[in-house]
Amino acid sequence: MKRLVRLFALCALCSSVDVRATPAVPPPPRDEAPLSCLPAAKPFFARAWEALSNAHADDARELFAQTVAVDPGCVLAWAHLGALTPGAQGRRMVDDAVSGSGAVSEVERFQVQALAAQHRGDAEQSLTLWRKARELVPRSYELNFIVAQRAAVLQLWHDAADAARRATELRPERGAAWNVLGYASMGLRRPEAVAAFQRYAQVAPLEPNAHDSLGDALLANDQLEDARAAYQRALDTSGGSFWASGHGVATACALQQDWFCARAAIEKARRTAPQADDKLRLMEWTAWSYLADGQPAEAFRALEDLEQDARRLKVDARAVGAVVLRGRFLIHQGRYQDGLVVLQALGKQRWPALLEGQKLALEAGRLHAVTEAQARLGQVREAEKTLGVLRALFDSRPRDVQGLDRVAHARGLIALQKKDPALAISAFQQCSEGADACRLDLAAAQEAAGDGPAAANTRTLISRANHRDPEYWWVRIRALTPSRASPGLRDEPSL
Repeated sequence: MKRLVRLFALCALCSSVDVRATPAVPPPPRDEAPLSCLPAAKPFFARAWEALSNAHADDARELFAQTVAVDPGCVLAWAHLGALTPGAQGRRMVDDAVSGSGAVSEVERFQVQALAAQHRGDAEQSLTLWRKARELVPRSYELNFIVAQRAAVLQLWHDAADAARRATELRPERGAAWNVLGYASMGLRRPEAVAAFQRYAQVAPLEPNAHDSLGDALLANDQLEDARAAYQRALDTSGGSFWASGHGVATACALQQDWFCARAAIEKARRTAPQADDKLRLMEWTAWSYLADGQPAEAFRALEDLEQDARRLKVDARAVGAVVLRGRFLIHQGRYQDGLVVLQALGKQRWPALLEGQKLALEAGRLHAVTEAQARLGQVREAEKTLGVLRALFDSRPRDVQGLDRVAHARGLIALQKKDPALAISAFQQCSEGADACRLDLAAAQEAAGDGPAAANTRTLISRANHRDPEYWWVRIRALTPSRASPGLRDEPSL
């Protein structure tokens, strides 16, 4: 799933656009939603939307900026620009768009509100609002496409496939909807995923994201060399600027345990990525690569560099995230008490510069790691208390996949410490397929229950998952080497 979330977070491509040039006018819309912008601004908006739908977020950011430069009253363009701008600056843009949406059409107002929900990290509310917008213009290609995209974020695969298929019927010549249909088909384990990606490449042969997506399908099919070649085609097609394909290359290399190749690809992508937040995120990938490679000292040094760079660049979310990762890495090394100290100290700090969605994600990650450390230390009562706080974060977000994964994983770890492998298995099985660490502990619980064949099958499934995610690299190594699979739980009285 994480590779899907990576897609729907919209990977970036930076390009230079001449603001003086008159953009080509796209084909006339077919039953599309109204846009309350000046006529001179609409071609820029159309190009921005097309760039965004093909995962060129940096291109889209430039073009939405040009849209509002031509028409400062284009509220929906401001909302899109804010959604693409990290931190407080983006939040202000989105808030201003919401405040100014009273004079626009109802369908535009729903879109502005949906983008605001997306910016604050509320994926379920965002999808609800996009659906309301689509109800008003059911034959809109753009709205069907976005409904499909947002449904995929929540792993609502049938909904995503239905909306994407509707979009391809409305505009079969536009590749982006074929792309989402391909990912939805992968989520449903349908064989037509590759055909959808191939259609994407057919209708948009010069689109690097088409080759990148085909790489994901090949990766999932364990065709590592072919996947690496597809990611490289995406880089070549873009002249090297579609940097997200670099971590696709890195994943193909990592799954072959060619760590030099993996880190070289990450570093190349980091040099190419134009946004500071993306550069810092790729430093996290480097840290995970060292941990998977059995070089924990280098992994901790990479995290130290990440935190220092994030603080220097004032990207607070990445700085806090680096500390959370440090705590998790300590736990992964069996240094439970050290990890717990780091994570509890972080919990006493205030993060005033962080946005609501950033705080939720980071606090959820911290509490999940705290619960794991407490469970592995045998501090069952404390772990249950922490789990209660973690669960409360998602009471109002019943479809937050990552949050529910964390709750289920924590419940399973506590059950294991209580010597109840059956309950642990039940909890771990509630994790999504992308929750790799949870599935690794599922194998441990199956072994504790005396079901060796089930544990072996779980490890096999993990080793074949081929997720495009750096934590997966670490998990996969442990699935392939059961002796290193997971630090054990303490055999000591519960506190």
